[in-house]
Amino acid sequence: MVFFYKRVFQMNDDKPLNEEITPEMPENDPVTPTGNTLLSGAELEAIKDKLKQEIFNELKDETIQRREQAKFRREEEDSEHARYVEKMKESPDPWVDIIGWVRTDEGVKTELDWNVAFVDYLRGEGVNGIDDEEVVQKWVTLLLRDMADRMDERFEGDFE
Repeated sequence: MVFFYKRVFQMNDDKPLNEEITPEMPENDPVTPTGNTLLSGAELEAIKDKLKQEIFNELKDETIQRREQAKFRREEEDSEHARYVEKMKESPDPWVDIIGWVRTDEGVKTELDWNVAFVDYLRGEGVNGIDDEEVVQKWVTLLLRDMADRMDERFEGDFE
């Protein structure tokens, strides 16, 4: 069995170690140590509740802090990515990036980002269209068709 004593100890030059002092705390606070008696069950429960709340608050503060740090990292990463995209859009080197894709009933929809040098490269390779978007769409179609042909060649006869 663990006993908690209501005793306050202070270490300073005026009073020797372990000399009892009177704390300056509210009189009705059930967790305030006073005298040299055993704590009652209600006082122990009050101490437990207070400690649980302090631990909970500390954990909550840590969780909030971790969330804020994660949010800050995401913002930094987004900012860095935006700078990279702007740099690549102005680059003389061909560049394309897959922003995202979604599977629908009609197939897969992809969102791409590219620079002028990429479209110029595709046109130089014989991929033509009315505008830049159509040129890139044709390139994606050619790319997927090529991948499908390679899969057919690789697994030819496996499904017969």
